[in-house]
Amino acid sequence: MESIEERAKSYVEGCELQGKEARKAEFDYIVGAKEEHLLLTEWRNGREISPEVGQRVLCKTYRGDVFIGFKRTDGCWSLVGTGLVGGDRYISWRPIHGIELPKYYGDDDGRAE
Repeated sequence: MESIEERAKSYVEGCELQGKEARKAEFDYIVGAKEEHLLLTEWRNGREISPEVGQRVLCKTYRGDVFIGFKRTDGCWSLVGTGLVGGDRYISWRPIHGIELPKYYGDDDGRAE
């Protein structure tokens, strides 16, 4: 995969910009791509911000282990496919982008697809 900088150069070449406009467009592309990457990969504090109930997310424990899980209606976390439920042991989470996850028995809505 090309680096952000290489993709920025390709983008600017495709726009046929020159001089200062080309340098500014390349800079703006790089800054925007890096900011988007940070937003997509940022871990959220589970005590300050919670995902929507039932939303599948990556959960990180105090020990640094990472699991797919979701927040239940009772406020606890469930780890998908394990049957494990925890309270405050899951300290941070982040959304899972770009994939559709199947439903499992035991999910909050009480049904599997």
